Amino acid sequence: MTRAFSPIWFRPLAYLLLLCAMYGALAWLEINGGGMNLQIMTPASPVMGTSEYSWPENLQLLFLGVIALMAADCVRRLPMQRPVSVLLLGLAGAAFIRECDWYLDVFVRDHVWQLLLAMLVVWVAVYQLRHASALASAVARVPSSVGFALIGCAVAGLLVFAGVVGHEPLWLAILGDDYVRVAKLATEELSELFCYWLWFTGQSEYWIECRRRSGFGRR
Repeated sequence: MTRAFSPIWFRPLAYLLLLCAMYGALAWLEINGGGMNLQIMTPASPVMGTSEYSWPENLQLLFLGVIALMAADCVRRLPMQRPVSVLLLGLAGAAFIRECDWYLDVFVRDHVWQLLLAMLVVWVAVYQLRHASALASAVARVPSSVGFALIGCAVAGLLVFAGVVGHEPLWLAILGDDYVRVAKLATEELSELFCYWLWFTGQSEYWIECRRRSGFGRR
């Protein structure tokens, strides 16, 4: 790659263009293209409907799938950072299972997602305990990683910001009789999508860093 296309500015620009294109497409879809399917009535959700079939939800799952693939490649490619990469892979897997909870409850078995999540947590915990010394060394190298910092911000956003934004009693307290659930769903899902985009950028940067450290391209 020539200096004119240096990743120093090219990758941030690519992430920004992706963000603009994604939200621009969603806005166009809602205004002119038939909607984002934020509140679909189904036999499983006959009263309030569900947003699980919406475009933002589908994009969230797509981001998580790509994030998990990059984390898995880091596990394989860079042994010295493997405990951290396993942790990131487990985190992506846990988020994917949580985002699929409605599908698993409706089409597989009620509460099965909790079982899958518990099994994943146990596997990650056992792995970290068995490689405690390697984990300490890997964590010591993490502060220099911009990608890991972005991942941390994304997870914090999902746990705190998106959680507060999507808290239905808060909307009811603010809007009272003017409350419209689809507005709450739109705000919640679009906020979560931004956090997953941020997570994707962080995992991309961490993956590129792992490829560099592993000597990719020098074989």
